[in-house]
Amino acid sequence: MEPASPFAAPRLQHRAPVRPIALALLPSLTLALPLVCWSAQGLAQGAPAAQAQPAPSPAAPSSKPDDAAGKDAPKDGGPKGAATQTAGTPTADTPADSSDDADTPGAVLARKAEQAPDAAPAGQPDAEPPPATYTVDFHPAPGVEADDGLMDVLRSASSLITLQNDPPSSLLGLEKRIDNDYDKLAAALRSEGYFDGSVMVKVDADAKPVAVVIEVTPRQRYTISKITLTQTDGSPPPGGPLDLGKLHLKPGDPARGPAIRDAEAAVTPLMATRGYARAKVGQRDLAVDVQAHTMAVAFTLDPGPLVRFGPTTFTGLGRLDPEVAYGRLPWKPGDVYDPAKVDTARNKLTDLGVFSQVRVVLDDVPGTVQPDGSREVPMLGQMEERDRHFVNTGLTYGTTDGAAATATWGDRNFLGGAEALTVTGSVGGIARKKFRDSDGLDYSLGTTLKKPDFLETDTTLNLSALAVSEHPEAYSRDALTLGAIVTHPLTPHLTAGAGVTLEQSSIRQDLTGNGVLTTTDNTLVGVPVTLNFDNTDNLLNPTQGYRWNTGLIPYFSPFGDSGTFVIGKAGGSGYWALDDAKAYVFAARVNLGAVFGGSLALVPADKRFFAGGGGSVRGYAYQKVGPLDVNNDPTGGRSLIETSAELRIRLTDTIGLVPFIDGGNVFESAYPDLSQGMRWGAGLGVRYFTSFGPLRLDVGVPLDRRSGDSMWQLYVSIGQSF
Repeated sequence: MEPASPFAAPRLQHRAPVRPIALALLPSLTLALPLVCWSAQGLAQGAPAAQAQPAPSPAAPSSKPDDAAGKDAPKDGGPKGAATQTAGTPTADTPADSSDDADTPGAVLARKAEQAPDAAPAGQPDAEPPPATYTVDFHPAPGVEADDGLMDVLRSASSLITLQNDPPSSLLGLEKRIDNDYDKLAAALRSEGYFDGSVMVKVDADAKPVAVVIEVTPRQRYTISKITLTQTDGSPPPGGPLDLGKLHLKPGDPARGPAIRDAEAAVTPLMATRGYARAKVGQRDLAVDVQAHTMAVAFTLDPGPLVRFGPTTFTGLGRLDPEVAYGRLPWKPGDVYDPAKVDTARNKLTDLGVFSQVRVVLDDVPGTVQPDGSREVPMLGQMEERDRHFVNTGLTYGTTDGAAATATWGDRNFLGGAEALTVTGSVGGIARKKFRDSDGLDYSLGTTLKKPDFLETDTTLNLSALAVSEHPEAYSRDALTLGAIVTHPLTPHLTAGAGVTLEQSSIRQDLTGNGVLTTTDNTLVGVPVTLNFDNTDNLLNPTQGYRWNTGLIPYFSPFGDSGTFVIGKAGGSGYWALDDAKAYVFAARVNLGAVFGGSLALVPADKRFFAGGGGSVRGYAYQKVGPLDVNNDPTGGRSLIETSAELRIRLTDTIGLVPFIDGGNVFESAYPDLSQGMRWGAGLGVRYFTSFGPLRLDVGVPLDRRSGDSMWQLYVSIGQSF
């Protein structure tokens, strides 16, 4: 008689053969004895523990218990229509033979089906038999504890549970469903490492509907004792032993089938980092010690040849100049294959903004054999071009400052080199409260052109032009600004920038508080230098990561009424998901700013710091946090501090709530003077999540309201507040 594997699930129905292999994933299995062996009479002991024997192959015949094996129902004393049957590996506390064939669930259901009327009365058409509805009670066996995760896996595997709302058409169909569940549940137990576990099914066919009870006895869970990875001849992989910790499976872990499959799947990408892109696990051997309740895992590696990058062929480039695409490849033909370089190429091609889909892969050909035995394999770049032109629109609203509408037209590939051209126009101040020094709506018209790979790969030239006429409460301004900024990534998340700006402006404001507007004309040359970091997971709705930015802009005034000064800014924000589903996200930020050189009077009004509004301190009107003149109008300051904290709660897929608190102030001195205190606002926001980002509606109230401050403020826009 062949030794039966502890992975084997002896079938308790004689109409189907035993399937002796434990997990579908196990092509080869050995057992450390003593072994558990089935016989028609019950339990027998195998060879001495010092030996090890292979488990029977899936195709080999194996001994199996007859239909009586594993039944636990007593012959007397139970309900007439009740039966029990057990699936799993027999142990000393689950005898293999304890009742008659007549007591099995299948026999009871078959007998019940035979008792049903065969036909309708004479003269009447045959009636369609009612479906075999049933209830299922699924729980651990009495006095047995089972992990909730295991029970969830078993429930998912059980057809009796997953198909309960689709009952079979007859009792014989229910019998078949129960019969199929034995194998499924036994396999699920083994897949989770419970090779000695069992499942008992009890059926009361007289109940209406039929009552089915499933009781689970997991017993001890097997664990991993050892993991090895070698080539066929027993030598380590090319380049030396792999870090097996990267397989995410280690000694002491549960001997779960999915974990073993995942560990095997992780071998190929690990070998690819050494240039063996076509390595694979040729054989997986599992040795089980039934006495120690452990499993040893041995992977045999087929490394294949060392792979080198061959020539790259692109398809789907559309209007893009092929030289731009080739310039973004971080390798040369003949370099050893590196999956990190492939990922870099994919990201750089995606960053061009021209493609909706980018795929960079090895061609499915053997490649050219090189003198050192390696193979040079061609690469394929498969692209799908995005629509060349696009139109975006936006709308914002603030209680005090009114509504603003924005429209943008863009060309993603203006000159064939992935140059991004945009033209944006906006109208603001719609339904704004009338200020005595305001003379109408706000208008702006601007254009930008981004030229990638300017002078060298990854360096971007940003050209801009903007004409603006704006009338906030603090001042009125007409200006024309030109800019040229060059940016370059220092790391995947850190970008540096530098450039020059030229601005001509005319600003009108009440400098004395007597209602008389004074006009200043300013010609400013700026030299901005910036450093920006962003490793968040989403631009408009981040749930994890950090952002920070810092910059200095020296301004020189060769002509006009302004002096020379320097503006410094620094800010940061962080996002922390509080649960795995990211339904609760805590977000916080802080911003600092200062103007150095010259008095406040020599700093143009639009270059001063202001606080208050939907993107600043909510609860206060736009620009109304900070110094005010005798008419309660903001004058701006030379330094700034802002801080915010909020809890972003996602209630459904589309609706969220955000309680928040903001604080900040503006100071006339060059450095924040915290002795003057902070202005605080708090409130509640609603988010409506869309495919392009969340729509935001916030209501804030000032916590230290001054004379002239509104009791509350409403803000509407697209995207989170920060």
